[in-house]
Amino acid sequence: MLLLVAGACSATSAVHKDDEAHPLSLTYGGSGEGTLLPPEERAEGEVWAGTFGSFLPCTIGGKGPVRITGIEWSSDKGLEPESVETFVRSFDSATSDPYLSTHGTPLDPQDEEFDGEVESDAVGYVATASCDDLAGSDGQLDEIMVAASVGDAGGHIGELRFHYEAGDDPYILEIDWDFYLCGSAVPDDLECS
Repeated sequence: MLLLVAGACSATSAVHKDDEAHPLSLTYGGSGEGTLLPPEERAEGEVWAGTFGSFLPCTIGGKGPVRITGIEWSSDKGLEPESVETFVRSFDSATSDPYLSTHGTPLDPQDEEFDGEVESDAVGYVATASCDDLAGSDGQLDEIMVAASVGDAGGHIGELRFHYEAGDDPYILEIDWDFYLCGSAVPDDLECS
């Protein structure tokens, strides 16, 4: 199943992986993370949320700024989240780190407060920071975060596709990425218990 958060896909969009040949890069953490809200901490049938981050948008080779126009993802059959939201978090990298995963959403955190400022909806975000400037720097960073709400079965978000424009040219950045929110339908080999 492929879901579209917002935006539109153009038949002439250049599709690419995260490389150094196109205008947008998303420096991101590892994939395959799972987050678990233990059953004893929620009522049966209760909807809960998990957030995954560490997507640090930057421009390559002076080809920016770039504007995100849509975000798509896929889900394994039976593990479609009840809802998915995207956020942009701006924070000081000298005092905080990107989030790999946490319970709740950036607007309703369950484990800890999110440092920095959080805005709803990454669609419309404009990346201006150069990837060269991000490497090893302390200072203001932006992080794209994805939050999903799921029930007892758990959920899956994978194969993110970031639609964006650089100038008048449309692109699609594909990220090979899989995150599971643990539940009864999540495969046993993910060690959710």
